[in-house]
Amino acid sequence: MLKRTYLTPNDSYICFAVSLFAFLSVSFFGGICIMVFASAKNSILLIFTMLSTLALAVAPSLYFNVYRVDIVKATRLKDKPKLLPTLAGIITVIGLVAVMMPIVIFFNKLLVGAGASEPSVELPINLDTIWGILLAVLAVCILPAICEEFLLRGVVARGLSRFGIVWASIISGVLFMLMHMNVAQTLYQFAFGAILGYIALSGGGIWLCVILHFFNNFLALLLDILMPLAVQETVFVTCWYITIPVGLVIMALGILFYLKTNVYSFDKNEELNALQSNIDNVEALKQAQNTAQPSRLIINTKTEIYPDLINAEPQNNLDRTTFYLQKPELSKPSLGAKIFFGLSVIICVVMWISTLFI
Repeated sequence: MLKRTYLTPNDSYICFAVSLFAFLSVSFFGGICIMVFASAKNSILLIFTMLSTLALAVAPSLYFNVYRVDIVKATRLKDKPKLLPTLAGIITVIGLVAVMMPIVIFFNKLLVGAGASEPSVELPINLDTIWGILLAVLAVCILPAICEEFLLRGVVARGLSRFGIVWASIISGVLFMLMHMNVAQTLYQFAFGAILGYIALSGGGIWLCVILHFFNNFLALLLDILMPLAVQETVFVTCWYITIPVGLVIMALGILFYLKTNVYSFDKNEELNALQSNIDNVEALKQAQNTAQPSRLIINTKTEIYPDLINAEPQNNLDRTTFYLQKPELSKPSLGAKIFFGLSVIICVVMWISTLFI
């Protein structure tokens, strides 16, 4: 039986909800273990932090297996990152950190001034030893980069891309923010998630997002190790009039560099000829799969759109453009998927609000 090689909004909604419930289930079981074995609290917390992160990738993988979705083709796991767009992305992340850090610190102080609890992100790891640092790199940098990008950019953003690259990127940023369920990880996570969503859908691919996510988290870890909180506030808050403009310039240069290097390197005539050669085989493929006549043909060179029939992929290896046959009704998620997704979002919002008072 053939496997599906595309993703729909239904897949995005259900996979996010299933992954969130898997994450919360593992975290809940970890909380029980901490209550039972209170003397080993930090070790148990670290273990279940990593397990809950892994659940974010395992849950959609199981979903793909049940619904016969080709995980490699549907999420574009074979797309390799290129050097220049990667460097451009790293420059953009550095600029984003410089711009957002003063804003995030000011936002947190504003919440505290309004009577909320001090927002914080604590690690159950001793960073004074080399083993502690290595564990932190694994738990904070490697696992989240791979698992969160697989779910939010590889599955969610890609499945929503038929609504447009901008909307899909914004939604992935919002979900990335809510999924952290911590008020201390709000503004930056939204901006960072939206940027990663755009990169994933504009041709950069999931692995470039993984690299940038790893770099971002590793940079945050380095700041925690090398720069005390008081120094961070001096650099990013007291000197905000320097860090924000400099960060904006760096960020703008990174974005321009990315747009310049992440070009669609293909010949339009070659592209159209390749499409025609596939159209000639549509009837035979349609009969072989016993499917209905496709409603319309979509040629899209900027945004990836996915089929409900067959991939009309060119025989030659074009860089970032794929042609598909699609039925319009696939853009409409089912009522059940909407309810399941809406419930998961409500849970995220409730958890996020609860961090203001705990």
